[in-house]
Amino acid sequence: MSDPVPNTQEGPVTDIVADSYNEVVLNNEKDVVVLFYSPICQYFKAIAPIYSDFDKLLKPYADRITVAKIDATSNGTCPPPLVSSVPTIRLSRSGSKNELITYGGNRTVDNLVKFVKGNGSQGLAEGLRNVKDRQTLEALHDEL
Repeated sequence: MSDPVPNTQEGPVTDIVADSYNEVVLNNEKDVVVLFYSPICQYFKAIAPIYSDFDKLLKPYADRITVAKIDATSNGTCPPPLVSSVPTIRLSRSGSKNELITYGGNRTVDNLVKFVKGNGSQGLAEGLRNVKDRQTLEALHDEL
């Protein structure tokens, strides 16, 4: 079961489906953070804007990381790991694609950044060393 592969990406977060999962998550050289979700889940609705902000913050590092999401209710044939609840966030590190790391922290932009800095591949962690936390970015934005 898979939704059709999107022809274009509509939002900031990369939309994937079961038929594009291997290509985007497993068969590339980048680290990939994937949000498995259900569109009707209240927890997903709460995390969606946070996850979008997280993606926007990491856009300058798109050569090293992809922030993606997949509707787990309509893409049931995703390769393992299957998720037992939604929303679930997992990290697939470049160089260790067989071992996905499940995020278990508070659902904030800062904590998501700390998660990828602490668990991402060495190249990603090194590249993200200078990423400012969200409060710093908001303060800079307010000054402009």
